[in-house]
Amino acid sequence: MLDVAVIGAGFAGLSCAQRLASHGQRVAVLEKAPRLGGRLATLVVEGQTIDCGAPFFVAQDAGFRAFVDELIAHGVSKRWTGRLGRVDERGLHDLDDGIDRFICPDGMPDIGRFLARDLDLRLGASAARLELSSERWTIHLDAGETVEAAAVVLALPTPVATQLLETLPPGPLASVSSVHEPLARIEYDPIIAAISMYESSIVLPTYEGIVVRNDGPLEWIGVDSALRADAKYPALVIHGWGWWSREMMGVTDDVALSDLLFEAGRILGDWVELPRARHLQRWRFAGPAQRLDRFWLATDAGPRLGACGDFGPVKDLEGAWRSGVGLAAELGA
Repeated sequence: MLDVAVIGAGFAGLSCAQRLASHGQRVAVLEKAPRLGGRLATLVVEGQTIDCGAPFFVAQDAGFRAFVDELIAHGVSKRWTGRLGRVDERGLHDLDDGIDRFICPDGMPDIGRFLARDLDLRLGASAARLELSSERWTIHLDAGETVEAAAVVLALPTPVATQLLETLPPGPLASVSSVHEPLARIEYDPIIAAISMYESSIVLPTYEGIVVRNDGPLEWIGVDSALRADAKYPALVIHGWGWWSREMMGVTDDVALSDLLFEAGRILGDWVELPRARHLQRWRFAGPAQRLDRFWLATDAGPRLGACGDFGPVKDLEGAWRSGVGLAAELGA
């Protein structure tokens, strides 16, 4: 029997599992997808790797900054020194907010691979339902196998975690209400992103990334090819806001792509609407629409249950890391 089974191999789950394993606990990470990392994701367009999820991260917490320094020492990440812009009521101008940002030259999934390097990671292991006794948790997988553990960590988007918890009968579900009820109150926003690639003759903007803060549907425009030493073609990654993405989830890929490229073209020029290749990425659970005032959740006794993710008071990777390692400490790491 495992000490802890972590369900979900996103950044929070891997951070939690790595911290637990480093303190001698028997841990396995169960991930239904064929890859790890969650929104730390890339795709390959015409042989070129492009980050299609989280494009960068910040590190303002001292503990997380120490972890980032470890990533830098191992060549996984580096400080982003490129020119950044902002679009607001003043138009397009330089962004100089004094915040250090970090990227991964070979793609953001390298962070997940770094965390998972010594873990018992089981890809393609989809949890179908949970069972709770006085002594253990039993996780029933879609493939018919079972995994037993003294504690379970749910490192999933809260709607998915809630649905899995609600496979428990009423009595056991009531016994974990301190985790179930807060999770059930959190909804997630989707994010729709366009990935567009251009002929090598295109002259890209001098900005490597642009934060968009006007009244339009765009949140971010990234020049992904500027981050890759071996990029053959200019490439943009264009993120829509959560509110716009929610409205557009029912439209075709062509319609969503055209809207995103048109809006980016209004900022950068008409050439944006004429890529040589384009792809739409839909993230159904990109980020919480509401946040808790706690980084993680955990039951106090019995076979323990915890939940970690990006639902706490600090967003993005820093919040997910603080959630994962904080929960690991709560569980004895």
